[in-house]
Amino acid sequence: RERNKDHIKARIEAGPPPGLLAFEDGQAVGWMQIGPRADVPEWNNQGRGSAPVDPADAADPGVWAISCFFIRAKARGRGITHRL
Repeated sequence: RERNKDHIKARIEAGPPPGLLAFEDGQAVGWMQIGPRADVPEWNNQGRGSAPVDPADAADPGVWAISCFFIRAKARGRGITHRL
């Protein structure tokens, strides 16, 4: 768990921010991970749900991917994922 915290902190400091937060009434209720596709190299292989892209495109900092959503259980069913 500490390793994950250190990893995400390093990504935030290096930029760009690795995701977006959703807030309701001042409380964080959701998260979407988004960033350059090269930051998620395991996406560019045949075993993933997304289609592999040309290796040059996968390394292009302009090609981004959404790779994770999390919505708090009490906040689900209200369209937060769609709005993110």
